[in-house]
Amino acid sequence: NYLWKKSGRMFGWEDYYEIHKRFWEVWESEVRFENIEKEELERIKKECKEKDITVNSYMMAKILEKHPEYHNVCFPISLRKENRSITNRVVLVKTNFKYNIKKSKKKILLDSDSTLSDVSYAANILGYDLSDEDTGKVHKALMQVCEKKDSVGSKELEALIASNAMQAPSTYHLESYSTTCGNLANSMSQIVLKRGDELLSGVSTGDGPIDSVFRAIEQSIGFHYELDDFQVQAVTDGKEALGSALVRLRSNGRLYSGNGISTDIVAASIRAYLNALNKIVFEEVSE
Repeated sequence: NYLWKKSGRMFGWEDYYEIHKRFWEVWESEVRFENIEKEELERIKKECKEKDITVNSYMMAKILEKHPEYHNVCFPISLRKENRSITNRVVLVKTNFKYNIKKSKKKILLDSDSTLSDVSYAANILGYDLSDEDTGKVHKALMQVCEKKDSVGSKELEALIASNAMQAPSTYHLESYSTTCGNLANSMSQIVLKRGDELLSGVSTGDGPIDSVFRAIEQSIGFHYELDDFQVQAVTDGKEALGSALVRLRSNGRLYSGNGISTDIVAASIRAYLNALNKIVFEEVSE
């Protein structure tokens, strides 16, 4: 109103109602409530202090990470005891930044000075919710790796998580598999798994041997899990080089990673898939 005094134009309630009406013709909002226990809040404050960031920034990042479809987030930080203006009864912190998981992954760099909190934070960026025990196991493995190299990035960390976190009994074992592929037809794979004394078989086609063998596994177990990520890299050099495969499966919103090593990249991929699958089954049974 102060800026409009010179022109004689004053902002009143009718103007407010008209702006409110036009705004909600093109916008919509969703209000979400999250309760944070006192112990969890103290943990967040401690972590923010270690990372030299504000609690509000931390909470914003977590909201955007959990709901990447949202770009505009308003975060109420205090309620006013009285109405000091037309609309402002709640003090808000607002952001319109989009959470970019790919950029966050690129920034992951751990070394021999990294703490348990650093490992837990990096694992969260990758989408893992590690228990304190698993965080300790991954941190121990990280320290061993850092004795031979200066630092570890996101891919190496994922391999450490797959190898050390949440180790589960092997519910499913690989008995045999065969696959055919060429440039004139789709790949076809047949696989036989063993669960206890029961043999499970599946046959499927796919876009390449890895795709077809993963589909064959799904057919044999009778269930589909979302494949969040799949990586392959050479462990050693030469014609008989070992190949390492990393598979990330998503179940009920949680990520489960598995790794496998073999001179046959298809076999390494199967082992990685089964490793992740066994973790899912183990947790489902435990719950």
